[in-house]
Amino acid sequence: MNLKNVAIMLLPGLYTYETRIKPEGLKALLFHNMGYLITVSPLLAESLIRFTVDGTLHYMFMILSKLIIGFVTLYLIYEIWYVVNDFVSVKREFAPTHRGRGISLNVYVFIVVRFTMFIVIVLLFHLLLLSQQVEYLSPKDFSFLYIVCGIFAVGLLHNFNRNNLTRNVSHATMRILRFSYPAVYVDGLGTLPACIIALLPLTILDEISYIVYQLNKVYYKEVGKTITLPRAPLLLHYLAVLPLQIMALSAINMPWYILGNVLLVLASLIKLLHKRIAKVQECFIDQ
Repeated sequence: MNLKNVAIMLLPGLYTYETRIKPEGLKALLFHNMGYLITVSPLLAESLIRFTVDGTLHYMFMILSKLIIGFVTLYLIYEIWYVVNDFVSVKREFAPTHRGRGISLNVYVFIVVRFTMFIVIVLLFHLLLLSQQVEYLSPKDFSFLYIVCGIFAVGLLHNFNRNNLTRNVSHATMRILRFSYPAVYVDGLGTLPACIIALLPLTILDEISYIVYQLNKVYYKEVGKTITLPRAPLLLHYLAVLPLQIMALSAINMPWYILGNVLLVLASLIKLLHKRIAKVQECFIDQ
C-alpha cells in the first residue's frame, strides 16, 4: 500500500475529497456540503456564541475543539460506507458509478482502522474534558452514539438495497444523520428534532435531483441520452416551506434555528440576481 492509500485510510475527509469533490470540482463541494452546513449553522454556532458571551476564552476554545472533533469523528465513520459502496456494492449495480479508481484499499482493514480511530479519539477527548472539569460540555454524554448506530443501520440498508429508486429513502436519511451528527455531538440528542426540521426541505430537493441522476444512469445506458430537470431558484421553494418550519421549530422552542434556512435563501437570491445582472450586461454588450 502506497503513501497516498495510507493517508486516505488515516485522514478523515481525504477519501471524500479524492472521490467526491476532486473529480467534480467546486460544484461537488457545494452539493455535498455547503448548503447543509449553512442550514445547520445556527445549531453548530449556538454553543460557541453562548459560551463566548457568557464564559471565557477557555470555554470558547473547548467548545470549538468539540465541534472539530465532531466533524473528525463523523468522517471517520461516514467514509466507511463510501468505501463499502465504491468497492463492494458497486459490483452489483446495473449502471455503476466507479469512484475508487486509482485507490487501492482493503475494505475490511479500512473498517477496523476507522473503528479503532473513532473509539480512541472519542475516549481520549472525553477524558480530556473530564480532566479539564468542563461539565458544560457534557463529557459523560454519549448520546451521539445513537446517530452513529443510525448511520451504520441505514448505511447497511442503503448499500444492500440495489433498487435505485427506493434507495432514495435511505439516501435522504443518511444525509440528515450526517449533518445532524456534529450538532448532536456538541449539544446532545435534544438538538436532533431541530436538525431534522431544518434539513428536511433541502434534503427533499436534493433527493429529487438524485432520482433524476439514478434514472439518467439507466436511461443513458439503454438509450444513449439523458434527461434534465428544470430547477427553480431555491428561494421559490423555501418561501413555501419556511412558515411550516418556523411553526415546527417554535413548537420545540427553537425558532431561531430557522436562520440557517434564511441564510440559504439569501445565498440563492444573491446567486439569482448575479445571473440576471450578467444577462442584462450581455444584452448591452450585444447592442
